[in-house]
Amino acid sequence: MLSKPPRSLSADDALLARARALCREDLRFNPVDHACRDGTCFLLLSGVEPSSEADTEDASPPAEAGLKGPFCGFLVRGEDLQSLGFDEDWVEVGVSSTAYALSGPVGARGSMEPMETLSRSRPGYMVFSDTVGAVVDGIRPYPVRSAQSTEAALALAPTAQAYTPAHITWGLAGWKDAEDLAFAWRLARVGGALTLHVEVHDDRVVPPGTGTGVHSDHGDTR
Repeated sequence: MLSKPPRSLSADDALLARARALCREDLRFNPVDHACRDGTCFLLLSGVEPSSEADTEDASPPAEAGLKGPFCGFLVRGEDLQSLGFDEDWVEVGVSSTAYALSGPVGARGSMEPMETLSRSRPGYMVFSDTVGAVVDGIRPYPVRSAQSTEAALALAPTAQAYTPAHITWGLAGWKDAEDLAFAWRLARVGGALTLHVEVHDDRVVPPGTGTGVHSDHGDTR
């Protein structure tokens, strides 16, 4: 992981015109960050009207305290602009010199919770979100715990299981009991390493590419 974020660059008029055409039309979006590395760039625009002293066409590095939205953001590779969904009405974006953190109403009773964090130092890559105080929602909450090694983390990691109708989010009509589909999983992170251990049980195993996919004997679990 690169520790020093790239310097914010100016975006040319052609790129800004293409980006603005893809942003929501009720606001004029101005560039606030244009960070590039290894042929991939972030282009971040804000719908907040700039002050009279500011040059609206020159990008300026985001402050650690963050910038104000609404935002419109893109991943830029050559001529390709990929929207990052920053301008969705339900998305909140926290901006710092090293990352863009997206939050949404995905918590209990629609509370805002972190969803993903995009690295500014490595455009095109995600970074781990802050897990302090986080829990995994389910029938019983699974708290996030800390350990000093991979082995210790796996020993501490609780096992989340899915084996009842309460766990099935789609395909319940084709699911009878745990023989149809059940699984258990554990997830652990130590530094930059991520370990996912999953055990799946099913009475009919259909190899990829040979079944009917959506209409096969399965259910999606939460």
